[in-house]
Amino acid sequence: MSEGELSASGHSSPLGMTSAAPDGGTTGRNVPYRMSATTGRELATVLAGLPAHAPAAIVIDRGALVANHRYLAALAPRTEIAPVVKADGYGIGVAEVARVLAGEGARTFFVATLEEAIALRRHLHAVLGPARRADIHVLDGLLPGSGEAFREHGLRPVLSSPGEVEEWLSCCRRWASLEPAALHVDTGMTRLGLMPSEALAAAAEGALKPALLMSHFACADEPSHPLNGDQSRRFASVRSAFAGVPASLANSAGLLAHPASHLDVARPGYALYGGKAVAPSVGLGTMAPVVHVFARIARLLETDEPVCVGYGAAQSVQPRRVLATVTFGYADGLLRGAGSSNQRDGHAVHVAGHRAPLVGRISMDLLVADVSAVPRALCQRGAWVEIVGQHATIDDLANHAGTIGYEFLTRLSRRIPRVWIGGGTTGAQEALHGSPPAPEV
Repeated sequence: MSEGELSASGHSSPLGMTSAAPDGGTTGRNVPYRMSATTGRELATVLAGLPAHAPAAIVIDRGALVANHRYLAALAPRTEIAPVVKADGYGIGVAEVARVLAGEGARTFFVATLEEAIALRRHLHAVLGPARRADIHVLDGLLPGSGEAFREHGLRPVLSSPGEVEEWLSCCRRWASLEPAALHVDTGMTRLGLMPSEALAAAAEGALKPALLMSHFACADEPSHPLNGDQSRRFASVRSAFAGVPASLANSAGLLAHPASHLDVARPGYALYGGKAVAPSVGLGTMAPVVHVFARIARLLETDEPVCVGYGAAQSVQPRRVLATVTFGYADGLLRGAGSSNQRDGHAVHVAGHRAPLVGRISMDLLVADVSAVPRALCQRGAWVEIVGQHATIDDLANHAGTIGYEFLTRLSRRIPRVWIGGGTTGAQEALHGSPPAPEV
């Protein structure tokens, strides 16, 4: 068959969704959620309703986000779950992430930058109103001269150096008010935080009364790594000098694999969004897929002779293979290292649930997949192709690219519409044209 459209006919499951319990409830320790049949139908409806010219879509499942939050909270019932929503909610849209998680009772959040915190304050004000104010911590801390902005918006810097502590105390003296801030202790990550000796000196001076004492694991995703124990002991030593101050050490991996680290406040990020936050060999932390990325088939070609595919002729293909060119590339956030060659296999996408391995290098806006194993009736020009979602996870993709799923999520292009399903009113058109801005606070 020459270049062009393959034959097509009707089919009942265009996305190849797996079956699930009617309500998508908890099904076990490692599978906290499965997409319900209702949400699966909504996903298919949303894709069918997108404009014909839309080459790709990111579909985000509220139900999965809620299920992951509840699953993590159940692991630490005496611990406050404080979501990390930096980098625009790990790339999926902080406004809706904040709305969903605030609806689940979250009242403490972490972001990276002051600008992120100001935007989050607006979003939470729209959700909670002025009477229920959430605590927002800025992980990058207090940059010189930024104190007034923190106070104006009611934000909390995470102080990570003696200089920051000194500047914050100077601001508080000027305001005649000891405004809340968190204190970060470097217990072994060597990135941010006061050294334990500096933190103990601050405790002895007594001028700073932190609202939260925190540290950050470097290797929590590897539960047997000796640094985990070292960091826990160092943090415990500093914590003893700050009696009565809430403490936070656990991230996603800490919640999943280190129960002793749960303490007063835990800060999950990646696991909330469906990522596997612990090493694959650990048998823990299979979270519900929140993010489903789709693109369309632009061209179908059945080879009638050996051909090379893509830039660099990196992979050759034998005759009588069916190749689909798909409208998704590294400009959309796809990791270029996930491509394929004659020397190594790359990522595999799925068409109506059928596996289709990538062929050749990933281009800026396109990829090529071998769809020879996909029934012809399901594979046509314009059909949707799942890049990640129900059948291949963000971690599967990242593993093929030699990186981590965090990178893929946070690189997803803003040129792709985000469409939320699984409750609420956000639909395809709102996602395409943008939600109304949150009111200024």
